[in-house]
Amino acid sequence: MKAERIILDWEGSSVERSVDWLLGESKGSSCLDLSHLWVVTQTNGAARRLREGLAQVSQSKGGACLLPKFSAPGSLIKPDGDSIDGLTIATRVQALIYWTQILKESDLSQYPNLFPKVPSALDFSWGMSMAQALVGLRETLTEADHDCQSVERTRLTEKWGEQDRWNDLSMLEIRYREKLHKESLIDPMDARRKWALAPRIPRGVEEVVLLGVSGFPDLTRKALENLMGLGLRVRILTFASSDEDLSSFDEFGRPERSAWKAKPLSLTDDRIRLVYGPREQARALLEYKEAIPGATAENLSVGIIDSEVKECLEQEVEKNSNRTGFHDPEGKPGKESSLFAWLKAIRDLLVADGMQEAVRLLRFPQTIRCLQGEGVKAEVRNWLMELDQLHQSHLPQTWEDGLDFARRRNHTVVGAWERIGEWMRLLREGSFEHEIRNLIRLAFAEKPFDSTNKRDQDYIQLLPKLSDLLEEISKVSEMNFEQRFFLLLEQLAQESWVEETVEGDLELHGWLELAWADAPRMIVLGCNDDHLPESLPSDSFVPQSLRRELGLWTDEDRFSRDAYLLHWLVESRKRKGRIDFILGKFSRDGSPLRPSPLFFLCDPDDSKTLPDRAEKLFGEVPPEDKNPAWAYPWRLEPGEGKPVHRISVTAFRSFLSCPFRFYLKRKFGMQAYDSEKAEADAMDFGTLVHSALEALHGLDTVVESEIFDVLTKRLAKNFAYKYGKNPSLALLQQKAAIERRMRRIANLRAAEISEGWRIHKVEEKFHLEARPSLDGFSWLVPLGEKEPVSSEESVRIVGKIDRIDFHPESGVYRLLDYKTSGKGPEELHLSGGYARLEEFPAFSRFECNGKVKRWLDLQLPLYRAWAERTLLKESGHSLEVGIFKVPAQPEEITIQIWDGLNDDLMESSMECARGIVRDLLDPARHRPISKIAYDDFEELFFHSPEEAMGNFA
Repeated sequence: MKAERIILDWEGSSVERSVDWLLGESKGSSCLDLSHLWVVTQTNGAARRLREGLAQVSQSKGGACLLPKFSAPGSLIKPDGDSIDGLTIATRVQALIYWTQILKESDLSQYPNLFPKVPSALDFSWGMSMAQALVGLRETLTEADHDCQSVERTRLTEKWGEQDRWNDLSMLEIRYREKLHKESLIDPMDARRKWALAPRIPRGVEEVVLLGVSGFPDLTRKALENLMGLGLRVRILTFASSDEDLSSFDEFGRPERSAWKAKPLSLTDDRIRLVYGPREQARALLEYKEAIPGATAENLSVGIIDSEVKECLEQEVEKNSNRTGFHDPEGKPGKESSLFAWLKAIRDLLVADGMQEAVRLLRFPQTIRCLQGEGVKAEVRNWLMELDQLHQSHLPQTWEDGLDFARRRNHTVVGAWERIGEWMRLLREGSFEHEIRNLIRLAFAEKPFDSTNKRDQDYIQLLPKLSDLLEEISKVSEMNFEQRFFLLLEQLAQESWVEETVEGDLELHGWLELAWADAPRMIVLGCNDDHLPESLPSDSFVPQSLRRELGLWTDEDRFSRDAYLLHWLVESRKRKGRIDFILGKFSRDGSPLRPSPLFFLCDPDDSKTLPDRAEKLFGEVPPEDKNPAWAYPWRLEPGEGKPVHRISVTAFRSFLSCPFRFYLKRKFGMQAYDSEKAEADAMDFGTLVHSALEALHGLDTVVESEIFDVLTKRLAKNFAYKYGKNPSLALLQQKAAIERRMRRIANLRAAEISEGWRIHKVEEKFHLEARPSLDGFSWLVPLGEKEPVSSEESVRIVGKIDRIDFHPESGVYRLLDYKTSGKGPEELHLSGGYARLEEFPAFSRFECNGKVKRWLDLQLPLYRAWAERTLLKESGHSLEVGIFKVPAQPEEITIQIWDGLNDDLMESSMECARGIVRDLLDPARHRPISKIAYDDFEELFFHSPEEAMGNFA
């Protein structure tokens, strides 16, 4: 028995022609009865349109309709149950698991041609990756009724020197099958081949109709032949021109390569448009749609075959909420769902146990609902602020370190942190599938889903699939929790979900669906050679040459099929309707694109069309629209400055750097947050050095090794307290850098002791009150920190002096400030030159020896002012101030006294201090300094702080 072949004219609507033909096959007199037919269409979308068309006809006639069995070609080789020949058909998940176990159990050195270099780390990730490759290989081979053993037996691979590799594949495949059979399982591809060899006719089916099917694998052909061998009638309905020769198609209606690879296409250049890139393609579609009054699915069909164009279209539609949207029935991959992202965040924490992963997990609303479900009061804002503080202060690397620091600070996040830790313990030690289900219940038990809400649609569609995956994974015993989670996410990522259609949305059709989208006007986008025709994925096991020998589809077959489909699309709208094609010159990243080669199927006798088309499709196009000039979306309004009555001695540097930024920080308490911080910043590093050097106080030994030992022990203690049990490598390297400096400091300290220097005090609290008046300006030393400010017209200056040394023999006090840079005291406090000098307050500028200078800092002069009023009470004592430099190079570590801080310079510094104090009490209207070395507000100000502020615009 042979299949009967029928040509349906491809001009006009393919749905209408198909429905008309099917109506003629009805067996019913009082109703439309097509239940005896098994109609195979290329896609499920085509079947849906045919069902809708038949339903409309029966409704118009006022009768019932017994629909045929509809399916895609794949159903012809799919067993109708979950077992075959007494063996349960393994799922794809089970196949992957068993392949992974085979690879783990095998001595891979026995397969040298398949694994010439055995990986050093045969972990589950590698095993799963290899298993996916082997499962994919067998799926490909099954299309031509092959497996690894049958390919090896053909010895076709000898000509390419690949026979030994296929021998190895064949032996592994034998072991894989044996393992399945021990569990009474059969591989799903083996089940398909068995079913195709001995298919069963569905009850009530008398005939198979292949309706407009342009391609299917060879195994499907064998299934059809075997069905015909059982006496089942098979008819092939092919869309083509009424005068098309049947020899243009094979016996099952698939386009013959020889007939279509060069058949001239009756397409004019005005129907092809070249634009710059995917964004321009999306905009062209919107313009096209807006040019059609009342554009709906009834009068306009849209096809997009490039994913970049889809992404850009979605963005363009979102920009204008008034525009009608588009519905993509292909859906989105599971890996783009919020459910997948949340589960991946759980897996990341489970595997890494890191602080960063834990913080990321806490930011998910699903996590918050889980915590609430377990009775934890959600204080999300406080939690995130506390975690930011922990990150800035301690850089915890692990969840456990984060918990320790949170407990030490009595943070509110402790309860949440403990519960998250308990979840991880249960996932590791308990039943993985049960604990995942429990988290799912906690996250969604109190959340009502709304199918019309786009944010809920991925959950509604993916949660049942997740449940099935968990059920499958639970049946396998030889996997730990990490492997189970890895497999769960791998499979969930490959699932898909489809957003619900909103009324008025236009459907986006894929390439194979377009022939069944029967609106009179059609526009197809993304028509570049990467997508039309789309090449088969490269395969190291089965290259194109071997595919051809085995009877698998090749790129040439796809070219012929797509050439046929393109003819079908063009001819269907040749007399009624219109079709347009849009392609891009460049991809989204700027890579050049080539036009589809199908557009160059021109009449060889026409000497003009081909060169004209080539000139058009390879020509220049207008460049992408230039981005509009950048502008501030709004202005910042900081308001008036408020008086300041308390200031640290180190804050004077901030004021002198930019008074405007100083007040902004004081008024709003704003400070920069570095989410990417991975090591101790300059302040943290300096604090570690300072705290270690405090150990020198009271240490009188001149033995360098003893001094070094004391310093490093103090450093280790402070470092552990600040950064916990598991500091990062970067932090450990910084600790080592400090230790190297400590060795030089030990050498210097031993010499100082020998010279008679004693450390008088360390971290001495500094209090100085400045009070302007009509009579002048007074500087007072309060009796203690708690003594109140003497008046509302006073400013309290506070701080700590790192170290005060005293030399009993000379009576000299030495006030030192530790600095981890290599700069000396004058360089830290003074700046010369005229660059942007006028931007800074007048009181910060002065002239010295004919040169203009500006104060950068007043730290050492203020130390001196305080010491003159506190330390120099006894006659004969003197005073010096300086910097204890502790830079990276040990040879540069030294004490540098500021000998140049004479009385004149001291007076200049105090005049500057008086100017600042007066400004603190009555803030002036400062303009922001245009450029400073370290700008905490850079992200707010962008390129111009003055333009960013409303007061100065």
